[in-house]
Amino acid sequence: MNQNARPKVIVITGASSGFGAAAAGRLAAGGHQVYGLSVDPVRPALAHGGRLQHLRVDIRSEAQVQRAVRAILRREKRIDVLVNNAGRGVAGAVEETTTEEARDLFDVNFWGLHRLCRQVVPQMRRQGHGTIINVGSLAGFQAIPFQGFYSASKFAVEGISEALSMELKPFGIRVCLVEPGDAATSFVRNRVYARQSRRSAYGPRFLSVMRTVERDEENGLDPDVVGRCIARIAERGPRRFRYMVGDPLQRAAVRVKHLVPHALFEGGALILFGASRPPRKLAG
Repeated sequence: MNQNARPKVIVITGASSGFGAAAAGRLAAGGHQVYGLSVDPVRPALAHGGRLQHLRVDIRSEAQVQRAVRAILRREKRIDVLVNNAGRGVAGAVEETTTEEARDLFDVNFWGLHRLCRQVVPQMRRQGHGTIINVGSLAGFQAIPFQGFYSASKFAVEGISEALSMELKPFGIRVCLVEPGDAATSFVRNRVYARQSRRSAYGPRFLSVMRTVERDEENGLDPDVVGRCIARIAERGPRRFRYMVGDPLQRAAVRVKHLVPHALFEGGALILFGASRPPRKLAG
């Protein structure tokens, strides 16, 4: 039977807002059975006639992820699509971000993805089919100053997705990446600032960059544009490995990164992010 011809069972992390909520709503409205996993779902537990169910799951917890996937499989007997969308941000200089703050970021953006894959992939292998959609970022190609750990986590998502694709293709499991640029989601409100950042040695440059970043995000893509892309891939299957979704200038920038000398690219990026002014001098 053609797997694309029947309603699918789809699991989406971070489905209570932003890209995840947009994709979940579209897919449930299209007749698919969608399970949204979120640490704090704000939508009703049931929607779209029960085709969209929100489960309270903290993907930083191995036990919670395992229980949720087992419960879905007891009911549905299969999972056709996994969308690893949950993510968080932390702002601060690399120097001034603590190991604890960075580890918590990776625990959601990278290890959460890994936990879901470890629970879902064995079932997909038994089925002989499946699609894994990992939501990366254009920041996974081009690092953003004062968001080094967020960029690092998305670079890591790029790497693990490439490896997963090669490992799972022989089992009939397709892996792809959706890489959004700036988008008008709740990400700005939910971003964590490193504890030292408010009295940062990086001073005006840090504040200037964050004003630029947050302005671009608040005026960025409608999250439904990304949600529509995710939903289309989930329904039809991936036609390619990478889907860049964002402002044409941002997409062009990441494409030319390796075509020009690094110093030239870096200088342009510093101007673009408002980080070109020299740091203030510290006493002593």
